[in-house]
Amino acid sequence: MSSLPSGRIVIFSGPTLLADEGRREVPDLLDVSWRPPVAQGDLYLAARERPWGIGVIDGYFDRLAAVWHKEILWALDQGIHVFGAASLGALRAAECATFGMVGVGEIYAAFASGELTDDDEVTVFHGPAATGYAAGSEAMVNLRATFAAAAGAGVIGEPTRSALVAIAKALLYPERGTALVLERARRSGLPSPELDALEGWLPAGRVDRKKLDALAMLRRMAVAREEHPGRFEAAFPFQHTEAWEAGRIAAEQRTALAAGDGHEIDPLDELRLGGLALGETGDAGPEGASLPTYAAVHLVAQARVLALTLADRSGLQLDEPAREQALARFRRKHALTDDADLAAFLAEQRLDPSGLARLASDEARIEKVLPLLEPLLDGALRDDLRVRRAYAPLAERAEAKARALAARGLSQPGLADTGLSLDELWRWFFVERLGRPVPAGPGALERAARDLGFGGTDELRRAVIREALFVRG
Repeated sequence: MSSLPSGRIVIFSGPTLLADEGRREVPDLLDVSWRPPVAQGDLYLAARERPWGIGVIDGYFDRLAAVWHKEILWALDQGIHVFGAASLGALRAAECATFGMVGVGEIYAAFASGELTDDDEVTVFHGPAATGYAAGSEAMVNLRATFAAAAGAGVIGEPTRSALVAIAKALLYPERGTALVLERARRSGLPSPELDALEGWLPAGRVDRKKLDALAMLRRMAVAREEHPGRFEAAFPFQHTEAWEAGRIAAEQRTALAAGDGHEIDPLDELRLGGLALGETGDAGPEGASLPTYAAVHLVAQARVLALTLADRSGLQLDEPAREQALARFRRKHALTDDADLAAFLAEQRLDPSGLARLASDEARIEKVLPLLEPLLDGALRDDLRVRRAYAPLAERAEAKARALAARGLSQPGLADTGLSLDELWRWFFVERLGRPVPAGPGALERAARDLGFGGTDELRRAVIREALFVRG
């Protein structure tokens, strides 16, 4: 249970490298989900999807909070390979290399060595996604690389190169571009013949260092996934601090809010209002069963969150075969073996195949982590009943049952004491007491016993024997 579920890769990119360019230039990097520039919380949410790796190219600095270092550490702790290059990815890789984030390219190397230290070296002004993140300025690292290439080609001399770099660095990042730099250079008195030559050499001679590094990262990830398809093994203990939990919850809440545009009616509002549960309108659910109340679902959802959090903290992930098995079990359990039934389920539940795979894997992870909680459940159940002031009637009935059986010398009764066969005992309990059929089929009785909270069939049988003697007399 130590590997990650799939070889999928998530890439955060924007103005540096568009998805179509990445696919065209690195066609052997398959099964990639392209995302917009990363902001705080985005990498954590991507890591929750359990990809093989995450590549960070572009990310927000100012308009939105930047990706948190802690998100990267959490992803690494979860066994996810994390790479960075070109822009914010290069910065974060230089900062997190000690923990295992892989930096790629010349820009990363410059930050890692301390040659570059300022965030503004990679920052650009750009438009929204609808414009293809059209750049409105040039990155300082690209200007450095371009002027260096011009000097190397003999277009300009070293003093002019150095002066052009200084002029560009003095500009605010939204203003940077070769046109403005050349204008300021002419005003400053730099040699006109060199500037004329440079202007003619551009734009063909422009060096897009950021894009070159981004493509290098994609190629590195393709090779790394082929050579090391398993999980990343973190060599550090991840600390679940209060700040981390607050940030994680904020990311989850932001995702929940983004699910609608503020004008849509949330399906959970229908549950909160109790419309279907109260039979006011619509289909009450499969086979006419009424939907649960919000309070009941909320309680179970809390337990679900806690179980998955424990699974995360325990490093409990599924490898690819286990993920496939989880999906197959989910389909069998919900009678989705037929492709038509599966398609109908996805449409009804507003899921896509990746969402179903995540759901099935979460179900399997919860099943794996529940044994860790079982020893604590009895005490927690008693305390919950006490908080609800519901423990007293249960305790009084249990004490009355114990006294009644002891008075008859039946402190440890057996089946023979009931005068019933085992089949009759089960029919009495399931049909007469619970109003449901006796569980049938291999393992059905064992599963029913555990669903009722017993350790197994033997424990359930002993409890039912005592109940039958107490009720039937």
